[in-house]
Amino acid sequence: MDETRTRELSLEAGPRAGGVDPARLVLARYDRDADRFNGPRLGAFWESVALAHEMGRLGQGRRIAVIDTGFDRSFPVLAAQTHLFDTHPQARTAHGSAVALLIHAVAPAATLLLAPVGTDEGLDEERIVAAIGLAVEAGADVINLSMGRSIPYKEAVDDEVARAAYRDPGGDPLVNHAEHRRAHPDWRTALRPRPADPLERAVAGAIAAGCTVVAAAGNSLSHVYSPGLVTGVVSVGFVKDVRALAKEGGEISQAGKPTGFSQTVWHDLGLVQPAGTIGTSFAAPLTSGLVATMPDRSIIPRYLRAAALAAEADLLATVPRMTGQRYEIAAQLYEDAVNGDPHRHWASEPSSIGPCPECALLAGPSYINGGRHWLRGGRVDAAEQVLRAAAAFAPLSPHAHANLGVTLALRAESVRVAGDVDAVGRLLAEARDEMRRAVDLRPDHEDYRGRLAEFTHGAADPGNWAFRLSSPDTPEDNNREDPT
Repeated sequence: MDETRTRELSLEAGPRAGGVDPARLVLARYDRDADRFNGPRLGAFWESVALAHEMGRLGQGRRIAVIDTGFDRSFPVLAAQTHLFDTHPQARTAHGSAVALLIHAVAPAATLLLAPVGTDEGLDEERIVAAIGLAVEAGADVINLSMGRSIPYKEAVDDEVARAAYRDPGGDPLVNHAEHRRAHPDWRTALRPRPADPLERAVAGAIAAGCTVVAAAGNSLSHVYSPGLVTGVVSVGFVKDVRALAKEGGEISQAGKPTGFSQTVWHDLGLVQPAGTIGTSFAAPLTSGLVATMPDRSIIPRYLRAAALAAEADLLATVPRMTGQRYEIAAQLYEDAVNGDPHRHWASEPSSIGPCPECALLAGPSYINGGRHWLRGGRVDAAEQVLRAAAAFAPLSPHAHANLGVTLALRAESVRVAGDVDAVGRLLAEARDEMRRAVDLRPDHEDYRGRLAEFTHGAADPGNWAFRLSSPDTPEDNNREDPT
């Protein structure tokens, strides 16, 4: 018998931290009376959710199937949802309840189809397969699976295909890998062909029926996880967001490893890890909730392809030693990612662009990091174009406004050298306004405040202003978010 078929499905909630169940850490923040999680909602994900809610997109008319261990009906909001069948008396309920409540926090108007599949012995695969079928029959738009079966790297990945990214022995390995990823952005192309098991067939059937299936990426670096490996599944994990000041101005964004647990590298999307949230189990429901607020779920694969290209570009753009070849391939990757934006905001006049929650989360990094990278290479026009678009569709992003402000100041510097003092004043006034928005969104950022003061003084006295280069700073850990 194939060993991968006999491995048990497991929850992807991460290790127990100091003896505390990670699911209970999430539940501890939930206020039953107020029906909300305590703590500030900070970072790109919650900026996107806030935009969606401001636009009245709360998941109305959507049905989200939550297939998990069990659900605690003592939570009023869970008791009011649709239960596909009863929770097993001995099944654990903390994990499923935490997952369902996170989805509800993001899409409060959506109907949750709760399918408890836990028993006293753990997850029951037959019940999971049956629950997927019931969810499809019940008209689920989204199916959340915060669980997975681990498959060791050597069994899951075709080494010949994986090593193809590094086959040029005389070349730069980072450039080789980036070029390979540009040609093959879906990581599943490196997997060995294998017959699907019953769960994978059920998931594929749900996708074919029009459901968006979101799965936890998995909590082991050396494994690939099913059902996340099924084509069409949105496999989600966490990343640590680290930013550093760039000498030329603006911020460099870097994606680091999440805190407190190991995570597979084989996934489609990395959300910035909220504080106190351990395990990819909790990345999946956040994504499921946001997907339910989207008016068009069919464009998700295009977003994911663009996000994969941008993530590869980020790796090159943040290396300590930047060569011309590395710069160019990163610039090409960013250009491909921006062009892959389904809404093509980059091609629109900024004044015609409104808030776009899905672009703020899924396309924002390619616009913002791409713009900053092009700025680094002197492509000020291209940087300004995409950063103006990002500031319009992601108006709650301090990074979009800050990088646009620096771009406008660099343009002011170029016209200052040419002697056009009036143009310097106009550009610095606009740079000041963008940096003020960044400071309003993130008042604790010292460099933002310094730039705001610089641009304010420059706008008042443009004839005596000159652009000040930043001193490259140590990376700043921006994982200051609460889970909801």
